[in-house]
Amino acid sequence: MGTVHLHPRSSGGRPSLVSFADDLEDQRYECPGLVARRRELLLDDSSLRILVLSGPGGSGKSAALRSIGREARRLGQAVSVVDARAQDVAAELDALADAPARVVLVDEVDLLPGGLTGLAAAIQALPADTRLVLAGRGLPARWLPSALESLTAHVRVPALTPDAADRVLLAHAVDDADVRGVLVRWAGGLPLALVVGARAWAAAGSRPDRLEAALLREGSDDLLAHLAGSAFDELEPELVAALAVAPGLDAALIGHLFPGRTEEVVATLRATGVVESVAGRIALHPTLAEVLADRLRSEEPARLAATTLRVAGHEHSRALLGDPGAVARLAALVRDPALRSGLGSRTPAPCYADRWRPDDAPAVRRRVEAACPGAWSLVGAWAGADLRVVRRADGAVAALVAAMSVRAAERLTGPRRQLIAPVLERARSHGEPERAVITAVQLTVDGSGDPEVDRVRNAAGLAQCGIANPRSDWANLVGDRPAERDVLRAYGYEEVVDLRRTVAGVPVSTWFADTGPGGLAGLLHDAILQEQGGSGGVVEPGLLLAVLEAFDDDAALARLAAGTADLVRSGDVGDLRAWVHAHVTRTLAGEPALLDLIQRRYLTAGGTHESVMRATFLSRATYFRRLRRARDLLVR
Repeated sequence: MGTVHLHPRSSGGRPSLVSFADDLEDQRYECPGLVARRRELLLDDSSLRILVLSGPGGSGKSAALRSIGREARRLGQAVSVVDARAQDVAAELDALADAPARVVLVDEVDLLPGGLTGLAAAIQALPADTRLVLAGRGLPARWLPSALESLTAHVRVPALTPDAADRVLLAHAVDDADVRGVLVRWAGGLPLALVVGARAWAAAGSRPDRLEAALLREGSDDLLAHLAGSAFDELEPELVAALAVAPGLDAALIGHLFPGRTEEVVATLRATGVVESVAGRIALHPTLAEVLADRLRSEEPARLAATTLRVAGHEHSRALLGDPGAVARLAALVRDPALRSGLGSRTPAPCYADRWRPDDAPAVRRRVEAACPGAWSLVGAWAGADLRVVRRADGAVAALVAAMSVRAAERLTGPRRQLIAPVLERARSHGEPERAVITAVQLTVDGSGDPEVDRVRNAAGLAQCGIANPRSDWANLVGDRPAERDVLRAYGYEEVVDLRRTVAGVPVSTWFADTGPGGLAGLLHDAILQEQGGSGGVVEPGLLLAVLEAFDDDAALARLAAGTADLVRSGDVGDLRAWVHAHVTRTLAGEPALLDLIQRRYLTAGGTHESVMRATFLSRATYFRRLRRARDLLVR
């Protein structure tokens, strides 16, 4: 009937090592609120009988399972533990059919050698007073019989909040507050990463100057071993590199990196058990991805750089073609902290973007008025559908932003129009107004100065404005706020001095940034090219056209690669494709229709003249005229 744990002690009544470890974990464990509520219901006299805990590796599923076992013992209930990796779970459950009431804990249930076949039947046969807890990275939907669904609760174990993570580190004797802050950000809410970070701190002799080296030397190996095991060794190197650098893989990106193999690659990734689905993309947990990238940067720098360039070229193209999320994904590929933190940090933020809610008004108004009396008369006019907020994990508003296109701004009336009127006039006359963003209001209301709040606010404004690749931003600063001015300067904004004004008795200034013809996507892409050894140099026309014609032919590209050593880092086929993709997207940045044509014809697997003409509904004459112009621009 499995292993029955009662809290083992050695002879003489002294605690055994096992019980000591159990007690120590109990002292250090930080139970997420959602899990704690379900644990209480499960062990109480409620109808809940089955609790399913899921989540990525390192998220605390097994720790939550053990905490339920400890709480059950404290309540005097018998506990059985079954490990799906080493035991026949169905047989163990069958053996409990006539046993007294107990709590049954099954860990790693998704790793059952024979899958879930037979497990559902064994669960149905358990006594009615049994409490069953199952933990695994993920289980298919509706695998339990429908009759049991009303008795079942499913909980995806959430990441720890920054405050909870800080308490975990304190319990592990990390007594330096600054170091705890570093480790909380590094761990990204993963309990296992916090434990690994605490060990690295101890290995560093509790010296802050040695922490980074200890994390790279010991923390990375521990985290990779615990979370991934040998999973990455079984994947092709290019796929491992893509997981490390990309903030998520969707079908389009996988098809670009592995032409003709999208379904195969997706199936391979899902079988590893180390990835998770996030907003329709397959991704590693950001902390695991960062650790993996650090290792590849040390062991395979050329492969990592080539993959980064290929991913960047793809996302740059998508930004130019109107994908609203591509700029943020590009920013996540940048290593420069100033650029990356502005939009694209991969570390899960302790806050999130949300819509404005009417009940936010009282608290936000108090804070805005305390910082600048009278400012609420301007800020409050935007409260509603035009305002986005950044919330802390507890729901409190940390920042506000209202960003829009020039066209949207032209439709505004009343107090909102009064605040932006001079800015709107200037934006119209500056050039390319269709790519200009007007940020009418942007401010931090909790005085935290947290760069993660700034990042989430910036990303929310970019998403709200509806411009996939903006060129310029005109940002209002309401009130005299030195900290906000410093943030704007750090992001390359300059004040438009002649737009200083007073609106409803409140000082307002306007700050401006212009990223150039390539837009924000071009700025980020150029930064990535510089960081990764990409080239913006001149290519011999005949060679470029030959590479385009042979883009999907590895053998032909290998012959051409010998003449490109001065253009790409290693001269291999992957680097050559990345360079050509970058050159095409950069050169045709201002000609989206021509870029789309080249992408479809040359950079997409299986593209032909006929297939592109059918897809774009172009006549033969128009198609070849545009294609000729695009090729002329590329080799000019």
